[in-house]
Amino acid sequence: MFKVTATELPRLLTCNGSRLLSNLPAVNVEDTVKDEGNAADWLIQQVFTGQHLLEELVDRKAPNGVYITEEMADNLQEYLDWIVGKGEIERDCSYQGQTWEVRGRADHVYYDGYTLYVSDFKYGWKIVDVVENWTLISHAIGWMLQNSVVPKQIEFRIYQPRPYHPEGTVRSYYINADHLQERYQQISHTLDNLNDQLQTSKHCYRCPSMAICPAAQQAGMNAIDVAYKAFDSEPTNDQVEFLLEETKKAMETLKQNLNAYEDLAFNRLKSGQVFKNYQIQQDLGRETWCDNVTPEVLEMMTGVDVSKRTLVTPNQAIKAGLDKDFVKSLTTRPNKGVKLVRANANEQASKLFNKRGV
Repeated sequence: MFKVTATELPRLLTCNGSRLLSNLPAVNVEDTVKDEGNAADWLIQQVFTGQHLLEELVDRKAPNGVYITEEMADNLQEYLDWIVGKGEIERDCSYQGQTWEVRGRADHVYYDGYTLYVSDFKYGWKIVDVVENWTLISHAIGWMLQNSVVPKQIEFRIYQPRPYHPEGTVRSYYINADHLQERYQQISHTLDNLNDQLQTSKHCYRCPSMAICPAAQQAGMNAIDVAYKAFDSEPTNDQVEFLLEETKKAMETLKQNLNAYEDLAFNRLKSGQVFKNYQIQQDLGRETWCDNVTPEVLEMMTGVDVSKRTLVTPNQAIKAGLDKDFVKSLTTRPNKGVKLVRANANEQASKLFNKRGV
C-alpha cells in the first residue's frame, strides 16, 4: 500500500512523479526555528492539558533545552485562547483507499455541531497560506471519515504569529460540505491514478529530491534566463505585473535550486568526493554566554554589574495590568516607508463579505 503524509500530500498532488525520486538528506539545516517550534508545541500541550498555566512556564526550559521566553508566551496567547477547552490537539486524522493511505495529525480540531474547525499553529517565518491548504483539507477529510459526520461548514485556520502578513497573524478560509466532498474525490482520484510526471511549483520548497530532479534543473536554467531579461521602456501595467510575477518565481526557483545543490555537494564531500572549488568548513556563530552564566554570577565573581533593564512589549504591559488606552498613548509603530504587496481586489472583497466557498 502506498503511504503519504498529509504534509507531503500538497507536493504529491501537484507532482505525482516526486514519489519516484530518491530522498537526499539535508545537511546544512537551520535547527533554531525547528527547535523553537518544538518548544512551542510542548508549551501548547502543557497548557491545553491543564498541567501548567502559560505564565508558569516563562523562563523555564522545554524538554529540548529551548527557553520559554515572554515573547514566545505572548506569541502563543491568541492560539491558546482559542483552543483551550475546545476539541482535541494532535488529533490523528488518517484515512485510506484500497491502494493508498494518507497519514495525518492535526494540531487542533473542534466541532461545534455545525462547523468543523481545523487549526494549524506555525511558529516559523515562511508564510503558510490557508487558502486551498491541502494538508488542512486532508485533516478535515480524515476527521469526517473517522466520525461518519459531514459538517455543514469547515473553517480552516492558520495561526502564525511571527512573520508579517497583510491579513494578520490569524488567517481563516471557509468551505462547505459539498466542497469538502469534492476535494476528497479529487484526492482519491489522484491517488488512484498516480502518473510519473514531474511538475515544478511552490511545493518544490524543501523537496528532498530537488537536487536530482530533472524538472527542477530545467526550471533553474529557465529561471536564470528570466532573471536576466530586461524589459522595454514604458511597458503596460499588465506587462509590469507579468514581469514582477515571473521574476519573483525565478528568484525563488534559483534560491531553492541553490539550497538543493549545496546539500548535494555537502553529501558528496562528506563521503570523500572532491570538488575543485568547494570544501566543508565549520560555520561558527557569535560568542554567547554558557547556560549557567547570569548577570548575578558575573557580578559576584568580578564586582562588575553587566545586567540591563529592558521594557516588556506593549502587549505584555497590558497583560501585567496597564490600561490599554494608556499603553496605546505611549506606543508608536515606525513607518518603514511603502512596499509593494500582492493583493487581488476581488479576493479581498470576497473575504470581506465572507462569501468565499460558503
